[in-house]
Amino acid sequence: MGKEQIRDELKLVEETEETYYLKGGKSTERENPRRTLTNAQKELIRKRDGYKCQYPEPHICNGHEKTLHVHHITPTRWMQEHLGVPASEADSPLNLISVCEEIHIGGRRNRHILHPDVPRARILYGQGNKNAYEEILGRERREKMERGEMYWDPIYDNTFRIRAMKQTGIARKAGWFDWEAAGRRNGNSRYNGARRVG
Repeated sequence: MGKEQIRDELKLVEETEETYYLKGGKSTERENPRRTLTNAQKELIRKRDGYKCQYPEPHICNGHEKTLHVHHITPTRWMQEHLGVPASEADSPLNLISVCEEIHIGGRRNRHILHPDVPRARILYGQGNKNAYEEILGRERREKMERGEMYWDPIYDNTFRIRAMKQTGIARKAGWFDWEAAGRRNGNSRYNGARRVG
Protein backbone atom coordinates (compact mmCIF):
# COMPACT_ATOMS: atom_id res chain seq x y z
CA MET A 1 0.00 0.00 0.00
CA GLY A 2 1.51 3.31 -1.10
CA LYS A 3 1.81 6.40 1.07
CA GLU A 4 -0.67 8.37 -1.07
CA GLN A 5 -3.22 5.56 -0.76
CA ILE A 6 -2.75 5.42 3.03
CA ARG A 7 -3.12 9.22 3.30
CA ASP A 8 -6.33 9.11 1.20
CA GLU A 9 -7.60 6.21 3.28
CA LEU A 10 -6.97 8.05 6.57
CA LYS A 11 -8.82 11.07 5.21
CA LEU A 12 -11.74 8.83 4.17
CA VAL A 13 -11.78 7.16 7.61
CA GLU A 14 -11.91 10.53 9.38
CA GLU A 15 -14.55 12.01 7.08
CA THR A 16 -16.68 8.88 7.41
CA GLU A 17 -16.38 8.86 11.21
CA GLU A 18 -17.28 12.53 11.52
CA THR A 19 -20.17 12.31 9.04
CA TYR A 20 -21.63 9.29 10.82
CA TYR A 21 -21.00 10.81 14.23
CA LEU A 22 -22.81 14.01 13.29
CA LYS A 23 -25.73 12.05 11.83
CA GLY A 24 -25.89 10.04 15.07
CA GLY A 25 -27.77 12.78 16.88
CA LYS A 26 -26.08 13.66 20.14
CA SER A 27 -23.50 16.07 18.79
CA THR A 28 -25.07 17.75 15.77
CA GLU A 29 -25.24 21.09 17.56
CA ARG A 30 -21.55 21.10 18.48
CA GLU A 31 -18.96 22.60 16.19
CA ASN A 32 -16.36 20.02 15.15
CA PRO A 33 -17.35 17.84 18.13
CA ARG A 34 -14.36 15.54 18.44
CA ARG A 35 -11.43 17.38 16.94
CA THR A 36 -9.81 20.07 19.01
CA LEU A 37 -6.16 19.15 18.42
CA THR A 38 -4.10 21.46 16.26
CA ASN A 39 -1.26 20.33 14.03
CA ALA A 40 1.12 22.17 16.38
CA GLN A 41 -0.19 20.16 19.34
CA LYS A 42 0.27 16.90 17.43
CA GLU A 43 3.82 17.93 16.63
CA LEU A 44 4.40 18.75 20.32
CA ILE A 45 3.31 15.20 21.26
CA ARG A 46 5.68 13.70 18.68
CA LYS A 47 8.52 15.87 20.01
CA ARG A 48 7.65 14.99 23.63
CA ASP A 49 7.88 11.30 22.65
CA GLY A 50 11.28 11.76 21.00
CA TYR A 51 9.84 11.16 17.52
CA LYS A 52 9.64 7.46 18.35
CA CYS A 53 6.83 4.93 18.47
CA GLN A 54 5.91 4.38 22.12
CA TYR A 55 4.48 0.87 21.70
CA PRO A 56 6.14 -1.13 24.51
CA GLU A 57 6.81 -4.44 22.72
CA PRO A 58 9.24 -5.19 19.89
CA HIS A 59 7.49 -4.95 16.54
CA ILE A 60 8.13 -4.04 12.93
CA CYS A 61 9.22 -0.41 13.51
CA ASN A 62 11.25 -1.07 16.69
CA GLY A 63 10.53 2.48 17.82
CA HIS A 64 12.05 4.12 14.76
CA GLU A 65 9.09 4.41 12.40
CA LYS A 66 9.20 7.43 10.11
CA THR A 67 5.40 7.81 10.01
CA LEU A 68 4.05 8.60 13.47
CA HIS A 69 0.41 8.91 14.41
CA VAL A 70 -0.80 10.73 17.52
CA HIS A 71 -3.06 8.16 19.19
CA HIS A 72 -5.79 8.93 21.72
CA ILE A 73 -5.18 6.42 24.49
CA THR A 74 -8.89 6.48 25.28
CA PRO A 75 -10.69 7.59 22.10
CA THR A 76 -12.31 11.02 22.13
CA ARG A 77 -15.65 9.59 21.02
CA TRP A 78 -15.68 7.18 23.98
CA MET A 79 -14.68 9.85 26.47
CA GLN A 80 -17.34 12.27 25.20
CA GLU A 81 -20.27 9.92 24.83
CA HIS A 82 -19.55 7.20 27.37
CA LEU A 83 -17.85 9.24 30.09
CA GLY A 84 -19.25 12.73 29.39
CA VAL A 85 -15.80 14.32 29.00
CA PRO A 86 -15.55 17.32 26.63
CA ALA A 87 -13.29 16.99 23.57
CA SER A 88 -10.87 19.57 24.94
CA GLU A 89 -10.19 17.34 27.96
CA ALA A 90 -10.10 14.16 25.87
CA ASP A 91 -7.40 15.86 23.79
CA SER A 92 -5.19 16.34 26.85
CA PRO A 93 -1.49 15.50 26.37
CA LEU A 94 -1.97 12.87 29.10
CA ASN A 95 -4.37 11.03 26.76
CA LEU A 96 -2.11 11.20 23.70
CA ILE A 97 0.86 9.08 22.63
CA SER A 98 2.94 8.65 19.46
CA VAL A 99 2.66 5.29 17.72
CA CYS A 100 3.65 3.99 14.32
CA GLU A 101 1.08 3.48 11.61
CA GLU A 102 1.38 -0.32 11.82
CA ILE A 103 0.38 -0.37 15.49
CA HIS A 104 -2.25 2.37 15.21
CA ILE A 105 -4.38 1.28 12.27
CA GLY A 106 -2.62 -1.81 11.04
CA GLY A 107 -0.85 -2.78 7.92
CA ARG A 108 0.23 -6.00 6.44
CA ARG A 109 3.10 -6.82 8.78
CA ASN A 110 1.76 -6.67 12.33
CA ARG A 111 -0.58 -8.84 14.34
CA HIS A 112 -1.31 -6.39 17.14
CA ILE A 113 -3.26 -3.26 16.19
CA LEU A 114 -4.76 -0.63 18.50
CA HIS A 115 -7.76 -0.15 16.18
CA PRO A 116 -8.35 -3.67 14.81
CA ASP A 117 -11.52 -2.66 12.95
CA VAL A 118 -9.66 -0.40 10.49
CA PRO A 119 -7.95 -3.24 8.52
CA ARG A 120 -11.30 -5.05 8.32
CA ALA A 121 -12.93 -1.93 6.87
CA ARG A 122 -9.99 -1.55 4.47
CA ILE A 123 -10.40 -5.12 3.20
CA LEU A 124 -14.16 -4.77 2.72
CA TYR A 125 -13.68 -1.43 0.98
CA GLY A 126 -11.09 -3.00 -1.32
CA GLN A 127 -13.58 -5.78 -2.14
CA GLY A 128 -16.04 -3.17 -3.39
CA ASN A 129 -18.08 -2.30 -0.30
CA LYS A 130 -17.96 1.50 -0.60
CA ASN A 131 -19.82 1.84 2.74
CA ALA A 132 -17.34 -0.32 4.69
CA TYR A 133 -15.80 2.56 6.67
CA GLU A 134 -19.17 4.02 7.60
CA GLU A 135 -20.55 0.61 8.57
CA ILE A 136 -17.58 -0.48 10.67
CA LEU A 137 -16.08 2.75 12.02
CA GLY A 138 -19.44 4.46 12.33
CA ARG A 139 -22.30 2.08 13.02
CA GLU A 140 -20.39 -0.82 14.61
CA ARG A 141 -18.36 1.44 16.90
CA ARG A 142 -21.51 3.28 17.98
CA GLU A 143 -23.29 -0.03 18.69
CA LYS A 144 -20.34 -1.28 20.75
CA MET A 145 -20.28 1.97 22.71
CA GLU A 146 -24.00 1.70 23.43
CA ARG A 147 -23.31 -1.75 24.91
CA GLY A 148 -20.38 -0.33 26.90
CA GLU A 149 -17.84 -2.34 24.87
CA MET A 150 -14.49 -0.89 23.85
CA TYR A 151 -13.89 -0.78 20.11
CA TRP A 152 -10.12 -0.42 20.45
CA ASP A 153 -7.53 -2.68 22.05
CA PRO A 154 -6.85 -1.26 25.54
CA ILE A 155 -4.10 -3.74 26.48
CA TYR A 156 -1.41 -1.04 26.82
CA ASP A 157 -3.59 1.92 27.81
CA ASN A 158 -2.09 2.11 31.32
CA THR A 159 1.47 1.81 30.00
CA PHE A 160 0.74 4.58 27.49
CA ARG A 161 -0.76 6.81 30.21
CA ILE A 162 2.25 6.39 32.48
CA ARG A 163 4.61 7.23 29.59
CA ALA A 164 2.51 10.25 28.59
CA MET A 165 2.47 11.57 32.18
CA LYS A 166 6.19 11.02 32.69
CA GLN A 167 7.26 12.47 29.34
CA THR A 168 4.90 15.46 29.64
CA GLY A 169 6.31 16.21 33.11
CA ILE A 170 9.88 16.03 31.85
CA ALA A 171 9.11 18.27 28.87
CA ARG A 172 7.32 20.84 31.04
CA LYS A 173 10.22 20.95 33.51
CA ALA A 174 12.58 21.50 30.58
CA GLY A 175 10.46 24.53 29.68
CA TRP A 176 9.55 23.73 26.08
CA PHE A 177 6.17 22.02 26.43
CA ASP A 178 3.53 24.77 26.07
CA TRP A 179 0.28 22.97 25.23
CA GLU A 180 -1.93 26.05 25.30
CA ALA A 181 0.33 28.05 22.96
CA ALA A 182 0.44 25.12 20.53
CA GLY A 183 -3.35 25.04 20.65
CA ARG A 184 -3.49 28.66 19.52
CA ARG A 185 -0.72 28.37 16.96
CA ASN A 186 -2.68 27.21 13.92
CA GLY A 187 -6.32 26.86 14.92
CA ASN A 188 -8.35 23.67 14.95
CA SER A 189 -7.26 21.10 12.42
CA ARG A 190 -9.23 18.47 10.70
CA TYR A 191 -7.40 15.15 10.65
CA ASN A 192 -3.80 15.72 9.67
CA GLY A 193 -3.10 12.02 10.02
CA ALA A 194 0.48 11.02 10.31
CA ARG A 195 3.61 13.02 9.79
CA ARG A 196 6.85 11.79 8.33
CA VAL A 197 9.77 12.51 10.58
CA GLY A 198 13.42 12.42 9.71
